[in-house]
Amino acid sequence: MRRTRASQPPPAAAVPPVSEDLDHQRLLTRVAWMYFMEGRRQEDIAQALHLNRMRVNRLLTMARESGVVRIEIDSASRPLVELEAQMRERHALKRAFIVPDAGGDERTLGNIGATLGMFLNDLLEDGMTVGTHRGRTCYSLFQGLRAASYPALSVVSLQGDLTPTGQVLPQEVVARLAVTLGASCHYLAAPTYARDAAERDILNGLGMVRSVLALARTCDVAVFSPGALVASQKRILKHLMTDRELDDILALGGVGSILGVIFDASGREIDHDINQRRIGLDLDTLGHIPEVVMVGLGPEKVDVMRVALRRGGITTLVTDEGTARAILAQEPRA
Repeated sequence: MRRTRASQPPPAAAVPPVSEDLDHQRLLTRVAWMYFMEGRRQEDIAQALHLNRMRVNRLLTMARESGVVRIEIDSASRPLVELEAQMRERHALKRAFIVPDAGGDERTLGNIGATLGMFLNDLLEDGMTVGTHRGRTCYSLFQGLRAASYPALSVVSLQGDLTPTGQVLPQEVVARLAVTLGASCHYLAAPTYARDAAERDILNGLGMVRSVLALARTCDVAVFSPGALVASQKRILKHLMTDRELDDILALGGVGSILGVIFDASGREIDHDINQRRIGLDLDTLGHIPEVVMVGLGPEKVDVMRVALRRGGITTLVTDEGTARAILAQEPRA
């Protein structure tokens, strides 16, 4: 019997070929997530996904252009972007990172440290020499710094690390930074200030001091925070100088120090022999290091940070909104 059309089985449904689009979209999303959400570097992503860096870069560009990643600038942050632009223009900086005030010095310092640490994650490479010094503000960089293995990187002290009182000051940065980066540590085993000129000459003549200072002069990156010299800091400053010295320095108009060199608000080194007794990298050399990062916050540091910016040589500034506005408010417009 002849089969009618109605009794014939329906044709098999067409099965679409497996599309490569879905795999591509998944890869695009995975690369974008690793880069923007996990904060991983393009080299790390390429290695993890067995891609080359050029393809990772192309995928990130496609993610932005296709709308997989949408970058929005929060209007509430716009004043900070404008403030960063003012600081860059006024002081010939390569970059300025200004974080919002977070409702307290400790929280704001944490935000500054996270920003500084993440910047260093992208900046540092094996084989570099990095200089820094102790202190609460520099120590904050560990909020954002990732552990790494840079066996050919050197971390070096920019100023004397010991104290005449024999106290180990808190927030030791140099040694911890070297451990975090898997790098070598070059500690300046001398006080910031010698007791007199004779002791200064003896210390500067020691081979271990000379070698560390020679290495410091070859730094690729220097991270420093200017010191505030105010009476309220006596508890910390007593390990660096006597109460009499601090009182004399304040009477001479000293407002702060840059790697131990003490300045007044006009930018002049104060006329006190403590400036001749310091042991550390000279400021002229600091100004010629390729990347000089200054970090600081707080009203007591405004004057000395302004002095440091006016001296020049700083490439990157990391601070908070209140400090940045106070610095700019004290300067005449160009």
